[in-house]
Amino acid sequence: RQVDDAAPGHVEVWYQVIGVQGDRVRFEVHYLFAASGEELVSPNELRFPTHAELTRSLTGAGFPVEHVFGDQGS
Repeated sequence: RQVDDAAPGHVEVWYQVIGVQGDRVRFEVHYLFAASGEELVSPNELRFPTHAELTRSLTGAGFPVEHVFGDQGS
């Protein structure tokens, strides 16, 4: 994806998956600034909890779980 911003100018942005292990996905977001040629890399990790983990966490924090949308378990 390419972004044009008033301050840094033209920036190219892309995502790179580094690895998947269990319920975690590690990836990097790359930012390439056209004006300077500088590249910044932002490491990230997402965790996808199971339905039971999510429900337990929410109810433990005092939130009632009335509906669950999506099917993370499949």
